[in-house]
Amino acid sequence: MWKNNLTLFSTDAITSPKSCQVHRHYGIELIDIGIQEKDVAKKNELFYKGLGQLKLALDIHPHFGEVFLHMGYAYQNIKGNSDSAIYYFNRCIEDAPRQASAYSNLGTIYEKLGSQELASYYFNKTVEVNPYFTIGVRNRDNHKKRTGLDIHTFPTKLDPEIIEKMAKNKDAVFYFKLGTLILQKDTTQLIKAVKYFKKAIEMDFRMEDAYLNLASCYGMTRKYNDALEVLNMVLKINPRNKFAYILLGVTYERMGDKTKADECNKMVKKLSY
Repeated sequence: MWKNNLTLFSTDAITSPKSCQVHRHYGIELIDIGIQEKDVAKKNELFYKGLGQLKLALDIHPHFGEVFLHMGYAYQNIKGNSDSAIYYFNRCIEDAPRQASAYSNLGTIYEKLGSQELASYYFNKTVEVNPYFTIGVRNRDNHKKRTGLDIHTFPTKLDPEIIEKMAKNKDAVFYFKLGTLILQKDTTQLIKAVKYFKKAIEMDFRMEDAYLNLASCYGMTRKYNDALEVLNMVLKINPRNKFAYILLGVTYERMGDKTKADECNKMVKKLSY
């Protein structure tokens, strides 16, 4: 059956290259075969070939929600790439908000990631969109039994790692804001904040505020030498950064070096005029 369908769709893709539906069918068929394939090399070949056909479908019809659905499905079930799967399922929902399978797959992914509130929300959303979708109903009921959760509004407090996976544009500003969110809201996760500030600095080595917040994290965890190193890096970028001197003064004071703390405080006053 697969070979017959594959032959049919591959022939159609050649004879009807401008047909969105032809590329969609061919891409879905390749991905479905790829999911069942045991050989890793063949599996990857089918994945990329199928994805290529789906992208051709999008070139013709850029807002074809079902195509995004199957791209997410491919990343979820062949590559095991949650980030890309989440992205494409959300793209599907943007263009086809009644596509229940997208919500259901998001619920499954978030359950595996350990974000049970999000999983509950998406499983409930699945059934709201299509009450007759039996897989969705079963997933919702089973998750509710396992966790006791019954979330119907989008959770406002999310784990930073989940926010990272959901984001589309992960630039230096994104990681700076994510680290700052932790610093402001949940100081029990300072290790994660440090990771995000470091990522921001990797992407933009002149982002002074990222260095300052990183130094604050080190100070709060009593890693004073690390804080000093980071703050001195700020001053190499901008010798007139008053806030770097403020934090240096606090750090030296906590280390018991009153002389250096006073020197930093004098610089703060000097830069304030």
